[in-house]
Order: sequence, then C-alpha cells, then structure tokens
Amino acid sequence: MKKKSLFSILAVAVLLISLVLTSCGEEDKTLESYVNSDKDLKEKIQQIGEDSGLGVEIKGNDVIYTFDIETLGVTKDMVDDNLKTELEKAQDTQKGTFVSVVDTLEEETEIDGIRIVINYTFQDEVLVNKIYEN
Repeated sequence: MKKKSLFSILAVAVLLISLVLTSCGEEDKTLESYVNSDKDLKEKIQQIGEDSGLGVEIKGNDVIYTFDIETLGVTKDMVDDNLKTELEKAQDTQKGTFVSVVDTLEEETEIDGIRIVINYTFQDEVLVNKIYEN
C-alpha cells in the first residue's frame, strides 16, 4: 500500500512540474536555464518538492527526483536486495507515465533531450536509480 502512495506522489509531482513548465513562454538551450530564467517557476518547483517530500532538482536537461524511503518507515533491517528488486519492478510499471511526461515537457518547452531521473535513497545511499527519456 505504501508503494502505491509513493508512486502517486511521484506522478503528481511530475505532472505538476509539467503544468508549471508549460505555462512559461521563454525558450533556452537547457531545461535548467529555462527554469532559472523564471524566478516564479523555480520557486513553484521547489514548493512542489517541499509539499510532496521529494528532493527535486533540475540539472542540465534532467529533472531529478530523490525520494528517501526512510520517510515511509523503512528501517535498515528492511533494506535488502528484495526491497531493491521490488522498487525496480514498481518503477518499471511507471515507465509509460514518465516517458509521456518527458514527451510533454519536450513539446511544451521545445527543448530536446529532457530526462526524468528517479533516485530512491536510504540514509543518503542510492538504492535504485531509473532514468526515463525518449
């Protein structure tokens, strides 16, 4: 049940960022410069991250989400290969959603090469890293 909640949070955060970005009219060479050129947009993205409990960062053409699974009550004893495998499987089921968001971002911003990077961490260690792109 907690996995579904996590993916719901991620999906909502991705879609909100997509909506925020599509409201901007400026074009730049990278998504990072696009976001940095608009103070309100940058603040909205930061607020989305704070509201959803995700680390959200834009670097180059990457939208990077970092989710600390410890916030879901995961303890060190629970972190094993099975957990990592389950997180990877769950991410694989979300591939279509994230690729669709990449398509929307590229179309609306007219910037090619945008990627969504999802990192699941526990105590600052990356357990699972997935990258979605066209």
